[in-house]
Amino acid sequence: MPQFTKKSGTIDFEVVRPHVYLQQRIEDEVYGEVHQFALRSSTYYRNLQQLWLPLSSQQVLLKKDAKDGELTRVFDQICEQAQRYFSLYERNNFRQALQNSRSQFVALPTTNVIDDHGKLVQVGKREIISRLMRGLHANAERKDLKVIGIKTSFGLLQEGNGIRLGLAAKMIMESPTGLFKREVRIDPES
Repeated sequence: MPQFTKKSGTIDFEVVRPHVYLQQRIEDEVYGEVHQFALRSSTYYRNLQQLWLPLSSQQVLLKKDAKDGELTRVFDQICEQAQRYFSLYERNNFRQALQNSRSQFVALPTTNVIDDHGKLVQVGKREIISRLMRGLHANAERKDLKVIGIKTSFGLLQEGNGIRLGLAAKMIMESPTGLFKREVRIDPES
């Protein structure tokens, strides 16, 4: 069995697949739910789940004069989607932090507050929703949500000791057009 060495001794590991590429699409159980993600590195997940919002919520976001209550409803819908479909965001307790941040979100102004010199004084609800949507998007973007009490960059999906894949994990190879797809199990004996 191969070994890595470090100051504290050796680390045993097993190579189960000789070629796993960066950004490789993987389907595995994450926090009790099957989830698809990509591998950004040996320690970083990349979300592949898409956020879905009803048309009425999308229209609220397009309106320049959206009301506080409407923006709060959109925030609640985003939080509900994160709870139901984004199991990967259990990392760093993002899902729980979103639920706990509602009161801080409600206290924010509708739009960003800017002083006479053009400097941002207070982040508004619209900006927070925009950051939330970019942090939940199927990409590697991370956003600052300290204003609503989320300390870690939202979207930073890091596993400190390295990503461990389960025996039921599958690598998904797909053609650029999506016409051809092949799934390969990580477990070499299955």
